[in-house]
Amino acid sequence: MSSAGSHTACARFFGAAEALRERTNFRRDNADAEFLVPRIERSRMVLGAEAFAREQADGASWSYDDSLRQAGAALAAPALRSS
Repeated sequence: MSSAGSHTACARFFGAAEALRERTNFRRDNADAEFLVPRIERSRMVLGAEAFAREQADGASWSYDDSLRQAGAALAAPALRSS
């Protein structure tokens, strides 16, 4: 996966996770936020705010099953397998 592709995936998976978090009223703890925020902001900077928001909205529209399928496909990608 290219660098831009990984930032796109970041935005989509963040959107999916945030949507699920909101539906379940899950509260992220501070340690998770401290870990996530710099990575999310890096992807937002690389993609640009509009593109990040667009990809985040795409991920937020995924069903739970869609999210699992997308995660499985991402984990099976050659770039991740060779790491």
